[in-house]
Formats: sequence, C-alpha cells, structure tokens
Amino acid sequence: MLITTTLRAAESVALPSRRPERVHRLVLGGVMMPYRWTINGATFDQAEPLLVERGERVPDPRTRGHR
Repeated sequence: MLITTTLRAAESVALPSRRPERVHRLVLGGVMMPYRWTINGATFDQAEPLLVERGERVPDPRTRGHR
C-alpha cells in the first residue's frame, strides 16, 4: 500500500537545505455549498497576489516537494 506521507523526492531532484527567502502566511478556506474557496478570506479573483521571485525558497509544510 502506498502512503503519501512516506513519499520523498528522488535525490536527483531534491533541493539542498537552506532557509526560505520569503514566507507567506495563508489561511485556506472554503465551502462546498455554494462551491467557494478562499485565500485569507478572499476568493481567488479578489485575493492579494503572493509575490515570489525565481530562485527564491518559500516554505511549504506539505510532505511532498513542489516547484
């Protein structure tokens, strides 16, 4: 059985450890009826952009790598 909490990036694509250059605090929310999802209380089209420059590291508490 595959358990997602045990998945790790292959060494060939794993990033070296370093401190993040930028941190964004997000509160994700939503409801199914009506179908509406929010970022910091605002719908996607009303949310403030989250700026990140190429090459910057931003922490992601999820267990899988994202680029």
